[in-house]
Amino acid sequence: MQIVKIETEYQGWIDDQVVRAFEGVGVKITKPARTMLAYVMQSQMEEGIVNQDSQLFQLANDFLGSATDVYIRMYGSHTMTINRAIHLLVQTNLRFNVFPWGTSD
Repeated sequence: MQIVKIETEYQGWIDDQVVRAFEGVGVKITKPARTMLAYVMQSQMEEGIVNQDSQLFQLANDFLGSATDVYIRMYGSHTMTINRAIHLLVQTNLRFNVFPWGTSD
């Protein structure tokens, strides 16, 4: 079994920024969804897509600005599960080409 360690700065950002933004529009986020989102952020650093935390957090902020609107259009105020979080990442990037799957070449 492989255990993935999520660094506190990424989990903290999700817990502080993302949860707050989505609660502000009436959406709760499950623990697995929060963990997955934090791991996606952490992976951007581990894979060298971004090189500095400041750049990562700026990209994440850019993404968050669009993500709440996209989520509400897709799911209304239903709780964000891990499957919905994955779908949100893909759909938001298809529309806005932002973090985490913007161009990385």
